[in-house]
Amino acid sequence: MDAQRFAQLDLNLLRVLVEIFRQGQLALAADTLAVSPSALSHALRRLREQLGDPLFIRQGRQLVPTTLCSQVAPHIEQYLQSIQHALLTPQAFDPQQATQVFKLAMPDAIESSLLPGIYNSFVKQAPGCTLRSVPVNRAQLTPMLTLRDVDVIVDVALPVSQPVLHQPLFTDQFIVLSRARTPFKDMHSYLSAQHIAVSGRAKGIVLEDLQLLSQGLERNISMRCQGYHSAAHIVASGDLLLTLPRLIGQRLARQFRLHQTPLPLAGLDISLRMYWHQQQQTDSANQWLRSLILCEVGNQIIHSEG
Repeated sequence: MDAQRFAQLDLNLLRVLVEIFRQGQLALAADTLAVSPSALSHALRRLREQLGDPLFIRQGRQLVPTTLCSQVAPHIEQYLQSIQHALLTPQAFDPQQATQVFKLAMPDAIESSLLPGIYNSFVKQAPGCTLRSVPVNRAQLTPMLTLRDVDVIVDVALPVSQPVLHQPLFTDQFIVLSRARTPFKDMHSYLSAQHIAVSGRAKGIVLEDLQLLSQGLERNISMRCQGYHSAAHIVASGDLLLTLPRLIGQRLARQFRLHQTPLPLAGLDISLRMYWHQQQQTDSANQWLRSLILCEVGNQIIHSEG
């Protein structure tokens, strides 16, 4: 059989060849494949035409394989069994031997706090793999996971449903960064002070103000910028207050020598979650990545609280 004829071969017919070879009867093979004898007879006729050989010769009630069929059928059966085994028993993920690329999506502010530690653990456990961090498009969160544009997303609590699965990572409290040691005395003075808000969007309410408004409170925002690093730099040279999650704020406070003050309001916090597609729920590589993230986030929380 030449390469051109093989390229035109319907590989689905190979199961027909193997099953008739096993059973020796058309009716028995049809029962095993759950098709009618007439449909199987039609498939055999097509296979004979494509291979240019009768394949089976009837002797009484039995179908006896031709020389060609006797030569190729055992090999085809072995290959089909190998394919079945590979599909039914996927190989466990071995990070030390793997060479695949993992894509993790997270907002810039979370990336600057969590990614360095995640990568340090990642490269130690999976030295042959590659980690890519990409931005989160919250409006496209489900398609990003469905199309495998990313493997895991780390972000604040978002309204999602199946096929997206999620797991809480931790709940963080808000703190206030300021140049002054005592920037406000109470909630009233906090709200009336000058604030800087951080958002990557050109307009729209930011997360901490959404929570304040839920309690009937509103602060005085005099400036808005795109990133916490820029905001901390501005706070260090003026009188603005920067409200942000503690995990992010502690690092910036040390970098810019700013004072940290607890937010004078109980119950105002921020939840961080990990998101993945339900098709990846039992994937060993995805499970490994999720476990690594969960462990590293836990280590960072312990370190920050210590």
